[in-house]
Amino acid sequence: MLRILCIHGGGSSSEIFESQTTALRSLLPNSWEWVFHDAELECAPLPSIKNLYPGPYFTFFLVPSVSRMNELHEWFLNLIEEEGPFDGLMGFSMGGYVPLSLMLKRQKHYPLMPPLFRFMVFWGGNLPWSADQEEGIEVTDWILAHRLVPPDIEDIRSFNAWAAEHPDDRPDPDDPTGINPALHPLIPGWLAGKVFDRRNYYTRVYHPDVTQTRLQIPTLHVLGKADEVYGGSKRMAELCNAKTRVVYEHKGGHDVPRDRTDILRIKELFEKTVARSQQLA
Repeated sequence: MLRILCIHGGGSSSEIFESQTTALRSLLPNSWEWVFHDAELECAPLPSIKNLYPGPYFTFFLVPSVSRMNELHEWFLNLIEEEGPFDGLMGFSMGGYVPLSLMLKRQKHYPLMPPLFRFMVFWGGNLPWSADQEEGIEVTDWILAHRLVPPDIEDIRSFNAWAAEHPDDRPDPDDPTGINPALHPLIPGWLAGKVFDRRNYYTRVYHPDVTQTRLQIPTLHVLGKADEVYGGSKRMAELCNAKTRVVYEHKGGHDVPRDRTDILRIKELFEKTVARSQQLA
């Protein structure tokens, strides 16, 4: 029996992700076990699903700092210890790139240890946040400016240089402008009783132009061409071995595609990814 850990994206839930993937899973073997799990922080819904699915809704973080990512890595390790083992992971957006961050860190520091998963399937995604103080590129000023980190490395470096010369040109920490609406309810709790300290926001991302490590297990990346983070999800795929990754693009946005043609093709690629992982085991 194959066991697959399934993690939803930010501003969603395990029940929503389970519903979104019903059509696909109905086409895959009945012997496969799908283990859906919620992230640990309750939040508001993503605007795109607000009127489609009831709550509660969950996320993994407000600030994706290096320290927070280390906490999340421990959260995943505890989950795997308590409810695993798992053969693979299926993650939507944040539910994919957070465990990818963990996998990349473990592969770099413990290359001889067996991987936590033998395959991973990503729906959308973005550049994964780093839990390593020296890995990737620093993007703290992007977080402080409430800006989405772009996929182009030169854009990141250019803004980093500008921000270093304009430290006062950032929004107040409690200004929600630019922050994902799903995260707005978390802002007061994050700021309560705190004096601003840049160290609390220290953030880095893995980027294929500066990160040497490549995930060596088979992966499937399902990307929406109309997704606002389409560029980031493509760069995320480049952090996985080109020989064992497969990328499928559909016409939709930041969502699980519903078109029958897409679902049938994804089903085929999903099974091939699993088969490849079994061949390499």
